[in-house]
Amino acid sequence: MKKKPTKSTESAKLALFELLKVHSFSQITVNDICKEAEIGRSTFYKSFYDKYDILEAENQDICQKIKSSLADLMTMANITTHLQELVEIVKSTRFLQMIEIEEGTVNLRKQILSLLEDQYIQYYNYKDIAIKWSISYDFAKELFCSAALAFIETSLNESDPVILEQNQFFLEKIMKQFTHV
Repeated sequence: MKKKPTKSTESAKLALFELLKVHSFSQITVNDICKEAEIGRSTFYKSFYDKYDILEAENQDICQKIKSSLADLMTMANITTHLQELVEIVKSTRFLQMIEIEEGTVNLRKQILSLLEDQYIQYYNYKDIAIKWSISYDFAKELFCSAALAFIETSLNESDPVILEQNQFFLEKIMKQFTHV
């Protein structure tokens, strides 16, 4: 059952992500989160089961945004443009913090690769690509999804417009290999 977000819920989330700027997730306790958020433990537990629950909620929010966007964006017409639009959508999330966390059931990288794979399957035929390049079906799928995720991450991390443009040019070359069978 999803609980209704409250001011204390948001405070706890913000506190955790502030603490993650300085400490690893394993070093952070519920007490640390409560202290940073200036809330009591009972208030914390009204909103979350444990500290992992915060990560899982954030993970779900990001994945839902990406899933909704992918359904609208991904077409065979211009995958690079659509990935750039996806970058703009995830800029407003805690994507960069969450992508590095692999704790318990929380693994945003794995979930996003799965979302990319699901969408890719709807628009491209792996078997034709694998046959064209004499590579395995799984390798073609992994290569496409990894390139797309790397582009998203790099675009969020990079501030030099020249490098961003070069990355985009390179990605377009790679994607043409997948779309021109």
